[in-house]
Amino acid sequence: MQDPIALCKNISRQLSDIDGTVTITPNDLDDGSSDNCNFLMSLSKSSFDCYNIGENYITFTVTDDKGNTNSCISTVTIISPNITGGTATGFLENTETSADADDIVEVTACPEDELKNAYISLSAETGTIIRWESSINGGVTWSPISNTTNLYYFTNITETTLVRAVVQIGSCEAVSSVVIVSVIPPDNKPTILGPLEYDNCYGTGVTLEAQS
Repeated sequence: MQDPIALCKNISRQLSDIDGTVTITPNDLDDGSSDNCNFLMSLSKSSFDCYNIGENYITFTVTDDKGNTNSCISTVTIISPNITGGTATGFLENTETSADADDIVEVTACPEDELKNAYISLSAETGTIIRWESSINGGVTWSPISNTTNLYYFTNITETTLVRAVVQIGSCEAVSSVVIVSVIPPDNKPTILGPLEYDNCYGTGVTLEAQS
């Protein structure tokens, strides 16, 4: 009796764009294994998902009908599916239209009694939107928003907030570009544009321009 000869090869496989998985068979890794008896081939792992993206070291084993075995190691490189978070843009409902949509939505906090609302939309994503997220600390932490559509209606804006969408294929996730909803506080003093001092004759008018 002699041990079978296990010959294996390295392969690459891309995860499905539908469910984010891929399955391989022993024949995919076999590189001409042989034995003087009938034999079976098996793998230490055959199913992969987004947690396996990158190189995976798989044991390829050949077992003949006498119980003799031999094995080799293959590198199976798993590639991410075609998942894209897409582009998010928004505009202020109070003073703008969809033609003004941008990745920065500027909101002035005055007058304070007027509620500010914004429309934020997502386009060019590849995958399923599973939620939106917001952050009020510059993206250090994100809070989930229960919305799975391409449009998020952000109401009663009172503080600067980052907004993005999360897209998923299987266990793979991607995030969209970020929309910055920037709130200008009402206590920000205007800034004078141009010089602060003028050398004019008495009685000559001076025009000043200020911006907040």
